Amino acid sequence: MYSAIDNLVNIISSMPTATAVVDLDMRYIAASERWIEDYGLQGKNIIGESHYDLFPEIGAEWKAIHKECFKGNAQKNPREKFVRQNGDIQWLCWDIRPWMNSEGQISGMIMYSEDITKSVVEEIELKRKLDLFYETNQAARTGSWEYDISTDAIFWSPMVRLLFEVSEEFVPDKESIISFLKNDTDRKLLGSVIEEAITNKKSFDIDREIVTQKGNSLWIRVRGSAHFKDGECVRVSGTIQGIKLKDSEEKYKSILENSLNAHFLIQPDGYILEANKAALDMFGYTIDEMRTLGRSGIMDTTDPNLAAYIKKREETGFASAELTGIRKNGEHFPHEISSVSFKDSNGI
Repeated sequence: MYSAIDNLVNIISSMPTATAVVDLDMRYIAASERWIEDYGLQGKNIIGESHYDLFPEIGAEWKAIHKECFKGNAQKNPREKFVRQNGDIQWLCWDIRPWMNSEGQISGMIMYSEDITKSVVEEIELKRKLDLFYETNQAARTGSWEYDISTDAIFWSPMVRLLFEVSEEFVPDKESIISFLKNDTDRKLLGSVIEEAITNKKSFDIDREIVTQKGNSLWIRVRGSAHFKDGECVRVSGTIQGIKLKDSEEKYKSILENSLNAHFLIQPDGYILEANKAALDMFGYTIDEMRTLGRSGIMDTTDPNLAAYIKKREETGFASAELTGIRKNGEHFPHEISSVSFKDSNGI
């Protein structure tokens, strides 16, 4: 017949958690299979063996904890680092408490533990990557932002707050953000690209000048995209980077020269200031010929869509439409065009 100790051994050994029972001399009475696996004791008969002999790295601090437990004081720690004798690091969540015999006397200790090494290592690695990410963003002067459509709430990361020179207590909203932009054209453009992202799922990448809360001028690069759930836009998020004016100019020069799409820079009177190679190839003119002709010389002014297109741009600062162009050989051809108007530092 099984004794009470035999029953205890069988019960403990089948427990799904790492559990062990020792006597007052810290000698094993029972241990679960999980305990054996977690502490690398496979193939060893540990019953009757001293806990301290099996783990000689256990020092005076732990022995003092065990003594307190034998006095009736249960102990626990949700996360503790152990360096094993072979140098391996193990993170444990543990709980120890005394157990009583039939006469109510403390006869040993029950030890519970969970090996949380994997989750702790992943957490440490995640923190390391986040620290590196924040350090990189700080060096690049890049922060993140998010607009939650359901709550109308806007989140700014610390770097964005630093760029806009606002305090931690500042609560950004749509009106205050727009007010930072230097002119009405930029305000309309930002509203247009965000609306385009929400409506047509288009990402955006624009450079614009702001005036910080402390009155300083700063060029920023704003990137964003919309996120949808069940076909409905739930949030828009992206990054904001502080850039130098030279960086912005070089970026646009690179886009203008290397884009596969036709790009023009045109004055309000129709004079063509700049046109990239794709534009010259599309229409068949040289840049000097285009400047002589002007906008009216390369566009079909009888196209009924043209008037509505120009009116919308005058009202909103941004417009797109399908219009008709005229090539050097006289061919009329349809093309999609988008344009944005902007003002100089004098508001012209």
